Amino acid sequence: MTSDVYNNVCAENLKAFGFEDRIAVIGSGPSCPFITSIDELVKRLQSGCNVRLKPKEFHWDFFERAFRKNPKGYFQSIKQSFGDTPEWDARAYRHLAEIHFKSFVTLNYDDQLPIAFRYKHGTNFSELFRVYPTLGVDKFFFPNDLCGHKQRLVAIHGYRNDQDPSWHKNLVLNVSDYNRHYGDGTQSDGKKGYPELFGWWHALLTSQPCVFIGTSLQEPGIYNVVQELRKDGNPDYIKQNHIHLKHTSRLNNTPFYEPPRATIHGIQQVLYDKIDAKFSGLLDVLSAFSNIPTSRPVPMNPKRTPIMMDANYDFSL
Repeated sequence: MTSDVYNNVCAENLKAFGFEDRIAVIGSGPSCPFITSIDELVKRLQSGCNVRLKPKEFHWDFFERAFRKNPKGYFQSIKQSFGDTPEWDARAYRHLAEIHFKSFVTLNYDDQLPIAFRYKHGTNFSELFRVYPTLGVDKFFFPNDLCGHKQRLVAIHGYRNDQDPSWHKNLVLNVSDYNRHYGDGTQSDGKKGYPELFGWWHALLTSQPCVFIGTSLQEPGIYNVVQELRKDGNPDYIKQNHIHLKHTSRLNNTPFYEPPRATIHGIQQVLYDKIDAKFSGLLDVLSAFSNIPTSRPVPMNPKRTPIMMDANYDFSL
């Protein structure tokens, strides 16, 4: 099976799953190579905080060690990594914004998806976009706000916000961050807060079908929410039939692809072939729903009219 045929099958499978009738949860995959990746941030923190990544160490554990070793260097590295975004955008976000999802939730800190979302919604953009953690008493979107009459966008793990000078200290990255927002609510000063994101995701995953795009779903906070739902046997979670659009590869250079499986306890994979490092295959799949061509623009190049012998020229026109 060719890559094109495989991705066409993927698009048909997504249609059968009701792809557009879902909340789209967007990870950092489509941002590559324009935005600092987790691996690049790890390298920067290794230098800035003088720590080394352990073999098979989860990145949130490494970030926690970097933070404890050198808090100033930790936040400085984060600010350098996400503070200055490029003036060009990954094409995938234009496709995503044009798809009629119920709403968007992004795990990213950059402005790639918000810019595409603003381009689509124009002057109504500001009222449709929210960031968590909020500033003071700012209003946030509840999960049921994401499935109503308006398409909305939520940056759920923080955002590079020009209105918040401390944005780089409010991203969900290390173990302490996840505990504060998903775990026992422990603050950096030792005080207990309320882990709002645990309840937020619990409500979303039991009320709305989601599709996860551009993320490995290796998120300890979401993992704990799903574990709790599965342990409880929550039927509302099961019936949402959440899916994970994930790239795959061929089995040992054979014509056959790896089979899909469940990601974290019940989130079903729908696989596509990324084709190349630019994830061209993802654009092909998304194009089936965005109706934006993935091919480069080609001019018509009409031929000139030849001068013919014995032609009848009417010069009176």
